[in-house]
Parts: sequence; structure tokens; C-alpha cells
Amino acid sequence: MKQLKIKELRAKNNFTQEDIADALSISQNAYSLIENGITRLVDEERINIIAQKFNVNPIELGLFDGLGISQIFNEKVENGYASFIQTLNSDNKELVETLKEELKIKNTHIENILEQNKKLMEQMI
Repeated sequence: MKQLKIKELRAKNNFTQEDIADALSISQNAYSLIENGITRLVDEERINIIAQKFNVNPIELGLFDGLGISQIFNEKVENGYASFIQTLNSDNKELVETLKEELKIKNTHIENILEQNKKLMEQMI
């Protein structure tokens, strides 16, 4: 899919640089630097704002030059997995401890049953 340039999209949609800068809560000069490729915009929220203004998918904006969309995706996935694994490990530690306690109780119960069984067997002999 051909990535569209935000300068072309802005002109096509009859927006001024000031219009887009205001929507992003930045100065017109700061937006001009983004539009001319001098400053790279990596703030996902601002990329989404621009995409909404131009009614396009954020990937179509062509703002991912330096990082590449796959790298951004991979970083988000890795960060998400790291967070998930930390939560899972924490939850699993609690579960493992609970299961250990239940296993101790069951082992004690089994030992008692075996002892009772042994006594019954002795009585039968």
C-alpha cells in the first residue's frame, strides 16, 4: 500500500498547517517540521489525531520512516508480553503456593487413610 504524505493530505483536505497544529496542541512551526520530515512524529495519539483529521488509516500517513511499522508493532507486542508475563508470574506464584498447601493437606489425609488401612489389615489377620 502506497504511503501518503501528510502535506499532500492536508492540502487535499483544505487544512492549513495551523489547523493541524491546533488539533495536535503544538505550534505551527513544530507541525511544519513534522510535515517536512525534519522532526519524526512517533506519538501514537498524535498520529491517530492526524489520521482522523484526514480520514485515513494511521499507517497510510507515512510517518513511520525511521522505525518502520513492524518495529513499532514488535516493540508494542514485546512490551505487552513482558507486562502479561509479569502479571502471569505473580498470579502463578500465588496459585503455586495455594496448590502446595492443598497438596500438603491431601498428603496428610492420604497418610491418615493409609494408617487406618494398615490398622484394619492388622485386625483382620
